[in-house]
Amino acid sequence: WKPLRGLQFYLQRFTLATAQTVYAAVSRHAELGAVAVVTNNMLAGSFIAAEKHALPIVSVFLQPYAHISSEDPAKVSPFVDRVMDWVGASGRRLIQRLSVMSMQAQLAPLNRMRAALSLKPWSGFMTETRYSADLVLGLWPDWFCPKKSDWPSVCQTTGFVDCSFAEKPVASVLAQEFLHEQPLIFAMGSEMTQNFEHNVRVMSEASCILGKKGIFVTPVIRGEGARKVDESLLLMESAPFAEIFPQASC
Repeated sequence: WKPLRGLQFYLQRFTLATAQTVYAAVSRHAELGAVAVVTNNMLAGSFIAAEKHALPIVSVFLQPYAHISSEDPAKVSPFVDRVMDWVGASGRRLIQRLSVMSMQAQLAPLNRMRAALSLKPWSGFMTETRYSADLVLGLWPDWFCPKKSDWPSVCQTTGFVDCSFAEKPVASVLAQEFLHEQPLIFAMGSEMTQNFEHNVRVMSEASCILGKKGIFVTPVIRGEGARKVDESLLLMESAPFAEIFPQASC
């Protein structure tokens, strides 16, 4: 079992791979008169550019899972959750600190980049820097995940972003049939493109065991709109969370 492998892959393929490109893009906008930077919390290049050009920065989190909390950590698996409950808040802080330290070496290229720009090295990108001191936004409503006691005081939640300009309301008869029965909603992000068929089987089985229908929102079926896997599971290319989550099982 390698619990940090996914995050290590993410750091390599996203945070590090985009650093130079994002830095250059943000710098161009700064030179054209930009007054602030709004960025994904893992785009290190934007934080470097904001610091270099003395711009305030808004750090955006798409889901509460990405927020580190020792007081009320995100659920991972039954075994890990039991361990986290058993060790208590102080134990969770130690585990989280060791996890972050184990990944710090991977972020060395960021400090080399900062040195070339005459900036001081970072000692805690994962635990400090990506939480902007100016403003941190969580793109979900409080009922979905209220603010936790050990999050920075500048954290604010926005509610689900209104994407009505880009996303059509759920209109298909098939989708409405599933939503009418308060389904389970699976929306696991880009990593669910890995081993996709296996994940679909697991979701279908979980829905059957719980006696619920399930909807898996995934861009993997791009162009199809919706596809019924079986009587328990529906795949949807996209769906406005503000519409489907209130109809989901609690």
